[in-house]
Amino acid sequence: MRWPERYAGQMADALAADVQRGAEVIRKLVLIAQGRACVREQIDLNEIVLEHRIPFADPGPRVLTMLAPGPCRVHGDREALMQVVAGLVANAIDYSPVSGQVILRTCCDNGTVYLEVTDRGPGIPESIREKIYDPFFTTRRAEGHDGLGLSVASAVIAAHGGRLELETSATRGTTFRVMLPASTASRGSKGRNGTRKLR
Repeated sequence: MRWPERYAGQMADALAADVQRGAEVIRKLVLIAQGRACVREQIDLNEIVLEHRIPFADPGPRVLTMLAPGPCRVHGDREALMQVVAGLVANAIDYSPVSGQVILRTCCDNGTVYLEVTDRGPGIPESIREKIYDPFFTTRRAEGHDGLGLSVASAVIAAHGGRLELETSATRGTTFRVMLPASTASRGSKGRNGTRKLR
């Protein structure tokens, strides 16, 4: 049986999309399996935030940055940390109202570099908070989400000697806080508002 040409094109497009999604899933699984534990270079987290935040055209939530005035340097894998930042920002945008804001903040305090990604969405229900870092857990599978973003982010951050914290509320939205060991050059750098810790 010969398919009409228009159907063949649609099938080819669908197959290509499936292959691309599969490749992305495999790449994320490799990140988890490797742990990305190799310390490769000194990185300024401020630069990663500025270079790899996700631009969205109107209508959509605004992505704002509130960065420490000095470098927020860590030692680690640039590609893996880029993925963490991009994934957290994309997740925040997905759950933000169209007229809302996503805010990225950085600072360095007592040997720790902080990055916060905050949205003003509906918050994460208490019933699923313990599951959000589980591989393949997602409430948006029908929209093409694979449920690997937060599990990859958590694994990458842990491999760099850091941790990922969550603050969420139905009225105040959600904040993911990344904490990474600072390199010597960043120790003692204050945030823009003069405080030494993000809240």
